[in-house]
Amino acid sequence: MRYILFIIFILSFNPAFGQDDNESFYEKGVSALNVKDLISANEYFSKYIELNPDSAKGYYSKAEVSLLSGNFDEGIELLTTALKKDPDMTKAYSSRGAAYVAIGKLDNALDDFDMALKINPDDVNTMNAKAIAYTQINKFDYALALLQKASETNPKFMETYRNRGLIYFFMGDTLKALNDLSYAIGLEPNNPSLYNTRGGIYREMEMLDDAIKDFNMAIALDPNNAEAYCRRGVAYLYKKNYGQAINDMEQGIKLDPLIENNIAEYLKEAKEKKKNK
Repeated sequence: MRYILFIIFILSFNPAFGQDDNESFYEKGVSALNVKDLISANEYFSKYIELNPDSAKGYYSKAEVSLLSGNFDEGIELLTTALKKDPDMTKAYSSRGAAYVAIGKLDNALDDFDMALKINPDDVNTMNAKAIAYTQINKFDYALALLQKASETNPKFMETYRNRGLIYFFMGDTLKALNDLSYAIGLEPNNPSLYNTRGGIYREMEMLDDAIKDFNMAIALDPNNAEAYCRRGVAYLYKKNYGQAINDMEQGIKLDPLIENNIAEYLKEAKEKKKNK
């Protein structure tokens, strides 16, 4: 779950900077990034940096590709360069902090989040990221206080309620968790990842029919949502509908082969139980 919180934060970034020379390479990189073509995005941003070696946004954007690829050390190095070019780039501090969280360097992460909030005290993205860091060291009260401030600063920022809902779930307060997730869905009713998140909580609570309804909605909104198929497959496994469980998990793996490692044990269990049924 904590890994999910981190990824949510990273994916929320959308580079937005002013115009510059050779902008076509940068714009092509952003377009590739938007469709998750990380190889092409990296190539375009690399070319942009070659032509604009003093541009902070080039290093920042290439770092985003590295972070999304799981290359956190490389991303941190690129973000450090971006900050040398522009010491007031709030997003670079916040992204580097998130990368430090991913590799377990929480003191470095908190320092970066503090710097970002010093530059922009109303940055709700950073408030959320810092709250996530606090969950890694079980400082849930600190995390909730930050998310309360974020909700007051921008009551319409959906990630605050999703993250707070997950924290409540970690703390065992399932009612507050579901209330926050449902509120987040009210803000973004067409966001399939929210149904995946709430469905996962329902599943852990053994409310399997409610979980399946949420996963169904996620798939209806995004028919290529591998995570929703796999999560629904696990719910069907718990309902002892082994055939449907296998179908769903195999469909999820077909859509995203990288998900197989996360689902392999569940799929193996479903196949064994169907065989022995």
